[in-house]
Amino acid sequence: MSLALYIVAEKAELQDKVVVNGKYIAEKQETLEALAKDNNVEILMKYYSQSKKELIETLSEEFELTEEQIEALPEARWFSAEVGLKVVEDYKNISVDNIEWIGKDKVPKILEDLSEYESMFKLLKENNSGWHFEYDY
Repeated sequence: MSLALYIVAEKAELQDKVVVNGKYIAEKQETLEALAKDNNVEILMKYYSQSKKELIETLSEEFELTEEQIEALPEARWFSAEVGLKVVEDYKNISVDNIEWIGKDKVPKILEDLSEYESMFKLLKENNSGWHFEYDY
């Protein structure tokens, strides 16, 4: 099983239409984020979020949470589709400009993931829906 970085739509009725691979982005995330920092681009984890319910479930597997701790947990953060489109543009540029660093065999796959993201962000924009990233394990 491999890790994938996927898009969650704020409007639940769109989620079945928001389908991306995201495995190659997740595989090279450390490299991409190091390059992002070098290029003054936001790292992908800035756009990661979870619903409060999912966060409680995840943390409860390891910790016994008090009511106060549960109340203090943040709600999911949502980003505009325009922000998503900018993320895609920035990461396409970083990938193309750093083929040797990322790996000649990996860049086309990363660009494929980014193209899928771009299509989904366009769909979300058309439907006035926010988004955030989550991981699929």
